[in-house]
Amino acid sequence: MDLRLSRRRLLGVAGAAALAGTLDVAGSAFGSPGDATPSGVGGGRSVRRPARVSGEPGSLPDPTVPAGTDLVPQIENFIVVMMENHSFDNLLGMLGRGDCFPKGPDGLPTVVLPDGHGNLVRAFHMPSECQTNGVGNNWNLTHHSWTGHTNQGCVEASSGESVGYFDGSDLPFTWSMAATFPIADRWFASVPGQTDPNRRYLFAGTSLGEVADVFPDDLPPNGTIFDSLNRHGATWKNYFSNLPSIGVWLPLLSQPSITTHMARIDAFFVDAAAGDLPQFTFLEPNYSQSSEENPQDIQYGDQFLGEVVNAVMSGPQWSRSMLIWTYDEWGGWYDHVSPPGAVPPDDVPPNLTANMAPGGFDRYGFRVPAGVVSPFARPDFVSHELYDHTSVLKTLEVKWNFPALTRRDAHARDLFDMIDLEHPPAFATPPTLVPPANPALTASCLASGPGRIPPRSAVESGAVIDTPHIRPPVLPGGIVGSPYHASLEASPANRHSRWAVLSDDLPPGLVLDVATGAINGVPTSAGSFGTTIGVRQDRGPVGVRSYTVVVAA
Repeated sequence: MDLRLSRRRLLGVAGAAALAGTLDVAGSAFGSPGDATPSGVGGGRSVRRPARVSGEPGSLPDPTVPAGTDLVPQIENFIVVMMENHSFDNLLGMLGRGDCFPKGPDGLPTVVLPDGHGNLVRAFHMPSECQTNGVGNNWNLTHHSWTGHTNQGCVEASSGESVGYFDGSDLPFTWSMAATFPIADRWFASVPGQTDPNRRYLFAGTSLGEVADVFPDDLPPNGTIFDSLNRHGATWKNYFSNLPSIGVWLPLLSQPSITTHMARIDAFFVDAAAGDLPQFTFLEPNYSQSSEENPQDIQYGDQFLGEVVNAVMSGPQWSRSMLIWTYDEWGGWYDHVSPPGAVPPDDVPPNLTANMAPGGFDRYGFRVPAGVVSPFARPDFVSHELYDHTSVLKTLEVKWNFPALTRRDAHARDLFDMIDLEHPPAFATPPTLVPPANPALTASCLASGPGRIPPRSAVESGAVIDTPHIRPPVLPGGIVGSPYHASLEASPANRHSRWAVLSDDLPPGLVLDVATGAINGVPTSAGSFGTTIGVRQDRGPVGVRSYTVVVAA
């Protein structure tokens, strides 16, 4: 049975681009696929073990000793906190550590992207700490944004907000932490898609074909990291605020072997202060307020992250701890580093509809912010190793010699290059970091508004000549079970046109003809469906138009 649930439904259950492949080559709208090349290699390792002898599920980091053997006894407590929906450049692109925004002589980003309406939009500092719903993260949008490893389609598939960025004035704690402890500038989302499939990779090394925020009633054949922890007697707990994302594998929420390890976030702060944190801790913000997903005020996320990190640093278990922080996916925010190729986790293909860009699980999603906080952290260190969310799995697998769950985590790099276990810990005494933001003490932009996005100064109007214009301005509604037809046209009309759904999708049952712009089919579901259509004429620029199609029952 295939259960399709919204996040709201999951909350109840829990108890609480691409013209890609349609124009020139598969996986790319306007160019050929290619891989990003890391700018360097991380520091020497201080965790020694035999070389991996297999890249298959079930392989052990050290096949000479039994599964469950502790290979890294210096670290007793692992804490993982995963925030939501930001790219590396969007949060850390102006930090000055790692591979940040390309900048001009004035110190400002040189990034300028077309918007699909004849204008150029230059990267800009967000006018407030609030976001809007002007960015997205679905499969089509991600693939068109990538545009054949150029990353030039972000604004076309989304909006000018995509090239906005934040800095230390917006996220004082996050920036202080990232400037003090190691960060990774080649950590990519596991899937070029939405939140939930990426969290599936974090827990199990695969999404079993899912690329969107859906909750099918399935489980990974080799289990999850929680099964590995249980099997080998390692203690663990999921501290959640309003929603346990373990529910991305929905049946887990009905298993006592899982639910007995779940607790509210308040219990984390009590346990951290008492020195009672388990060997593995997974922490979750409030996904309605402090996860940093749009349209939230990101300072609530900075506050949450600050509270968590300070609780670990001030607790009695600090001397044996390793905290890992990251973001689940890019959220639609521009990043200048192209996602490289990846090892497919299994033989399950992506679950794609007729209007979705072709592709597979052989490529990562966009880069996300990530780093490590530990007394053993390497000072002034930036790791250039290639990571994704399964690097968290690999780190735990190396710690306890757990068998790999999929090919992806079997081939993943662990995170131990960011710590040094061969010398006295550099941060035995925790550093004093800049206090986190406290939006409750200021006039929150949630009340005053996010400001003009993008600001007028970031837009060069009419700079992209020959941008095609799509007609009509409105698409007709439909009726479930009745034939539907609509025709899109691009001007000038005498040029060869190619069409694609750049973001979201048409109502189920409708298909866009990529050669003619005709939309045909029989709607199968009622509702209001938003989508963005793109067209390219010959080798010219892309024109876009957003539509809402209403289907009556």
